[in-house]
Amino acid sequence: MGTVKNVGVSDKLLAAMDAAAKEQGKTADDLFEEAGQRLLAHKGLNALIARGRSHAARAGRKASDAVQAVREVRRGK
Repeated sequence: MGTVKNVGVSDKLLAAMDAAAKEQGKTADDLFEEAGQRLLAHKGLNALIARGRSHAARAGRKASDAVQAVREVRRGK
């Protein structure tokens, strides 16, 4: 375990996390760590999507063009 930091959560959330952790054979700390990592990864993906949309708009492309562009990249075009 890394640095210990006390955080405040509602009793309801803590009880739910404790129950979920027990079902998975983990601790609530483990689940909170996983949740934090997922939150940060999700924020990173949202930022990536926003950058992609911005680039597409500047290039005059529509969101629907993205699927075709990915297929082309995967095919080596």
